[in-house]
Amino acid sequence: MNIRSCLACLFLAVWVLGGGELPPARAQSDDESLQDARLLFQSALDLKKKGKVEEAAKAYEQAIRKNRAILGDDDQGLVGDLKKFYDTGLAKNPHDLKCLEGMGFLHAVCFSDYAKALEYYEKVIELAPDDKIKERTRFLVDRLRVLGESTSKVQEEMASTMRDERLKEWAEMEKQDALAQQTAQQQQEASIMANLTRTKEELETRIPQMEDELKALEEELKKANRLWYTLRDDRYDRKRDRLEKEIERKKREIENAKEKLADATKKIDAYDAAQEAKNSGKEGSKSRTGTEPDPLDENGYPPDEQAGESQGTSSDGSDAPLSGPVPPSNRGSGVSPDPNPPTAGPDDPGAPPPDQPADPTPDPVLPPLGGESDASADGDD
Repeated sequence: MNIRSCLACLFLAVWVLGGGELPPARAQSDDESLQDARLLFQSALDLKKKGKVEEAAKAYEQAIRKNRAILGDDDQGLVGDLKKFYDTGLAKNPHDLKCLEGMGFLHAVCFSDYAKALEYYEKVIELAPDDKIKERTRFLVDRLRVLGESTSKVQEEMASTMRDERLKEWAEMEKQDALAQQTAQQQQEASIMANLTRTKEELETRIPQMEDELKALEEELKKANRLWYTLRDDRYDRKRDRLEKEIERKKREIENAKEKLADATKKIDAYDAAQEAKNSGKEGSKSRTGTEPDPLDENGYPPDEQAGESQGTSSDGSDAPLSGPVPPSNRGSGVSPDPNPPTAGPDDPGAPPPDQPADPTPDPVLPPLGGESDASADGDD
């Protein structure tokens, strides 16, 4: 716990033990003590700058004992110096009452370690020869116990409240955790696939270029060989060695690039196959449930009823006329008669027999085939 927390706990103890607000006279006295404490604190800082650490620690302790509000200021390491001073004294003499009381005061006021402070104060009670010192120390012990219980209760309530808030937050976070993980996984996969795709495209462009560079090196090597065999010049011999090394290096680069390309292609194909299998599995499970209704046409009928109309039969068995053309082979097969058939004479070849109802559906208009037969057919119509 930091210094400001110690100060807050101390003020809480003063308020609890004092029973409320301080009287005006006490407030004025506190203001004066605070001024004295600030003077002592400044003196302690000056002494520390001069290298007088022990004197600075003692001056800082006097400032704290004058008014503990000084703990709100930056001590610049004086608390640690004061603890070292008392630790050194107790190392020399574990029964030094002054050091024991100082360590108890330091742990209670500066560190808010009430359990440790009680240990030092109880040793003071055990070793002190004066009854007044024991009585005063017992009073401090009782105050520390009350303060410790009050602080512990407040801390428990705060911890309980914070725990409840955390549980609510965790419950809300758990609802979104699965979605967040799925989104993160999808983003990671998308990033990996994007990198693989980019690598594949770059390699597909780069490999042909490297192969052309290899061919150019091989041609240059052939030329150098011819010159070397003709002139027997050491310069061409060194050039041949250099070209051979460059050719070997270029071949290794091409092989590595092809391996990387094959690996990227394999991973991309595997990912695409996995995605396709996942999507097909979802569609297959959806079709196996059988809960989805059949799709309807624009008139609101299932496909089988629409097919029945195309065959010239009414879907509900009524005599209502059907819409749409009927093939010529199905004419007269249970089609409802037209209430207003066209009139025709007995010699009209287009008139239906008397015992057969007229076909209410006109012939479909077909494109002309050409020739005289088409013209005669148009004349008959």
